[in-house]
Amino acid sequence: MTIKRVRWSRELGWNPVAYVCSRRGWAVEIGFNPTEESEYRWCVQFAGNGHYRRSAEDAVEYCISRKWCRAENAGALVRKCYAAAEILTADKGARDER
Repeated sequence: MTIKRVRWSRELGWNPVAYVCSRRGWAVEIGFNPTEESEYRWCVQFAGNGHYRRSAEDAVEYCISRKWCRAENAGALVRKCYAAAEILTADKGARDER
């Protein structure tokens, strides 16, 4: 079975940073937007629905509450999210300097 993924609005700055799992044929992913002006720069996407959060920890806690991941995997998932976000943020800074 093919796993369906949502289309991230890359033109608005959204990028997937971590794959969490798949449920009912849809991928559960955490995304980050380095250009977002508000405090909600993190998003959990599932089946076309976005759940916006203030931090990677909040996003992972939401995934745990929905039973999409386990608490013992939370630390590794948060680190993966922040590592990808750091790269995206650095890349944004490099583009801004041009």
